[in-house]
Amino acid sequence: MPVMELAPGAPGNSCLVLCLPGRWNRAGAFAEHGFAQLAREAGVDAAVVAADAHIGYYARRTVLERLHLDVVEPERARGRDRLWLVGVSMGGVGSLLYAGAHPGEVAGIVLIAPYLGEREILDRVRAAGGLKSWQPPETPPPGQDFQLDIWRVLKAILEADSGGPSLFLAHGGEDDLADGHRLLAAALPPERVLTIRGGHDWETWRALWAGYLATGELARACR
Repeated sequence: MPVMELAPGAPGNSCLVLCLPGRWNRAGAFAEHGFAQLAREAGVDAAVVAADAHIGYYARRTVLERLHLDVVEPERARGRDRLWLVGVSMGGVGSLLYAGAHPGEVAGIVLIAPYLGEREILDRVRAAGGLKSWQPPETPPPGQDFQLDIWRVLKAILEADSGGPSLFLAHGGEDDLADGHRLLAAALPPERVLTIRGGHDWETWRALWAGYLATGELARACR
């Protein structure tokens, strides 16, 4: 899996910000929309990279393996072992599933307009009273239904409290996927959710990224 360095880290900075693109995008989209520049302006001194984790990797079910072997492990060998994942749309799926497959390795996840599954899984979580009350079924086992796995990971993060990765959700109020976003937002503390006017597009995602950076969390975590 190719990886694009958007900004080098400051000498001695062990933090890596790894951006995962949406379904119809490639790594270069983060450069085009100034994600690294916004991070620098917000005081983030970490290395910022984008993986070219396109839809083909998800279709072949190799995205987690290739992220680990081609991106994360080489960066870890360079001393960048504090991993923050920034997932846009489908990249949110990759971010969550990677965190679930590698517990303890991810320091934080920023979900920007993430895909969280179709109506059936959302209705099941909602009918149970929300994510806090929902209990994942024993079948199918992990790895057989990725939509179910998304919510398994979200519940595990929520229940891990301070022991799991920091989780932040940012989305546009008019996004076509906002039903899933609102369901997740209901389970998160208000300060972990950012909602602005906008749809499922890069203009909105760039504004959401800037809004998240304005909280100062990433700059503080990556000092």
